[in-house]
Amino acid sequence: MSTPRIRVTFSMKRVLNSLVDKGLARFKQGKFFPTSYKSVLQYDVANIVNYLRQVFHGIVNYYSFSDNWYDTKSIFNYFGKFCTAMTLAQKLKSKVPKIFKKYGDLITIKSEKGSILASFGKYDGKPFRKARFERKETILCRDVKQLLFNNLKIAKMHMIN
Repeated sequence: MSTPRIRVTFSMKRVLNSLVDKGLARFKQGKFFPTSYKSVLQYDVANIVNYLRQVFHGIVNYYSFSDNWYDTKSIFNYFGKFCTAMTLAQKLKSKVPKIFKKYGDLITIKSEKGSILASFGKYDGKPFRKARFERKETILCRDVKQLLFNNLKIAKMHMIN
């Protein structure tokens, strides 16, 4: 007898639509594409990279609990990276391949002394995968209230009151 597992997922299309609304992606011919984020063009290159990394990292953190966390990986590694590269290309009046050639695949901005000022990086999801698969115990429970009572502190506080 196996216990059914609750699956929590998020809609990738809904997230991409919100990126389109914010100006971080575009929708053309039924597909989503990254685009230059024009709102940050007045800042210097390092601040642009840091800002866009924080925006996309926030999206990844928000949806990392879900069972389809690998979709957050594509949001960060594809949409985030190319949105940053396109924004830098527009800022520097260059092309995206030249941006990758100049700053590398991870878009790393270095100072004249060689220290790293900003880096977009890459998301692999290891911390979230590890945390999800560490828990190996099986809980057999037929009552949802009892399941919540056993596992959630909020439910315990609510049940006591």
